[in-house]
Amino acid sequence: RVRVSDEEVRRQFLVNQDKRNIKYVLLTTETGRSAVQVKPAEVEKFLADPAKVNIAKSQYEAKKATDYKNLTFDLARTKIVTEILQGEKIEEIRKVNEKLADQVVATMTADKGSDARVNAMLKPYKVDVKSTGLVARQNTYLPGIGDAPELLKSAFAGETKAKKYVIGTGIVVAVVTETQKPDLAKLDAERPAL
Repeated sequence: RVRVSDEEVRRQFLVNQDKRNIKYVLLTTETGRSAVQVKPAEVEKFLADPAKVNIAKSQYEAKKATDYKNLTFDLARTKIVTEILQGEKIEEIRKVNEKLADQVVATMTADKGSDARVNAMLKPYKVDVKSTGLVARQNTYLPGIGDAPELLKSAFAGETKAKKYVIGTGIVVAVVTETQKPDLAKLDAERPAL
């Protein structure tokens, strides 16, 4: 029994059909962690503490069927401890990601030509340029990125240059590559569903 006006249907159509394709690079903790250096003396100090060795053993048990397949704990322990110690260096990881994000902002553009340069720059970190596909204004979750309200706001405000955004999972550098405006000629066909 709810009545919906033609203007409400028109507004909803415009919101649903106004879309953007966003090209992005996501820099997570894992990205920065791979660039953080751990000295052999730090590994030895860690292994000298029995409680910390137990932490390393639990990591090994959790990943022995995947990351440490065919390795005993003794063969994998240096790698495990290095990963643990890298993960503890949060400030260094943040600095690495900030620096990478600034480099990507300076290089990435909306055209595909910049993708190869960005991918080459990020190859050591196993990160590459991706795309969300067309997303509507009312999306709260961006495919591959997650919750990024500031990014969405910029994308629909007409931002044309790559920009970095801090999100829950790290730093994302993004730029709009395609804009799809609503085609009012399709409104009548969509009206019943709206």
